[in-house]
Amino acid sequence: MRTLSKTVACLMVGLLLTSCSESSSESKTNLIERNIPKNCESTKMLDAFLPDVKNPRYIPTKWQPAPGTDLELALNNGGIACTYGVAEAGIGTTVYWTKNQSNIFDERVKIWQAKGFNKFDIPNVEEKAAYVSLNSSEVAEIHSASVNLLIDDMWIQINCSWAYAESDFLPLIDKAIASTISL
Repeated sequence: MRTLSKTVACLMVGLLLTSCSESSSESKTNLIERNIPKNCESTKMLDAFLPDVKNPRYIPTKWQPAPGTDLELALNNGGIACTYGVAEAGIGTTVYWTKNQSNIFDERVKIWQAKGFNKFDIPNVEEKAAYVSLNSSEVAEIHSASVNLLIDDMWIQINCSWAYAESDFLPLIDKAIASTISL
């Protein structure tokens, strides 16, 4: 009888604990805090180039954004913009990270769509929204593709000289997101 009472008590405690806890996917999400990287050298972006591009590096850039551009919004919102690649070969990517304060991401969607960006569902990523253009350059001689994504409260923009398919962005997206995680 005593063993049965202990078993029932353990089952009741177990049910109580599991009914009050969050689901495992929710609790994992809540443990992740996303932050703008401290500086361009502290990101994981160079790993996205390997093994295909030899000797990629951070390329210091003095930004002078034009008024009303995504770059200006990102920098004025406390974000950072970083360029990585091999400048001599014209292979590179520029990434902006900023918080989505005042819903700046949502305000840009119509502008991106007018420029030919399409909604993009990133495989294995639980983004709130993403938009991609495989030809976002306004200069015909220069190829540039771009993706804008919103994950939690972080807006990430990735511009890339070698992306010709959405799948080409996946390693960049993975490392850009990983660069925001603080546990």
